Amino acid sequence: MIPSKKTIILNLIVEDFNLQQLLQGMENMGFTSMNEYNFHKIVASLMDLDPDNIPENWLDTYFSFSEKACSAKFHDKQDLLILANRCLKELLIINIFSLK
Repeated sequence: MIPSKKTIILNLIVEDFNLQQLLQGMENMGFTSMNEYNFHKIVASLMDLDPDNIPENWLDTYFSFSEKACSAKFHDKQDLLILANRCLKELLIINIFSLK
């Protein structure tokens, strides 16, 4: 069975949030990361936005949820899924008004 587009987007957001938690934890231990991960561009593309021209309010919303994810329990992806659902709902609202 092929997962729905919504399921794919939610899973990408969860994995991105999980990665952000890991990177923040590494930074807290003194490691620095030179890698830039662009999950948000993939999510935007799946939501029919141009990944190179994402509206500022969309990015602000996505990254604010990413910051919230860093305070969630690292091992609990259920918390991240709940947060990803909230994030996606807000992004969809922004997306409706961004598409022309």
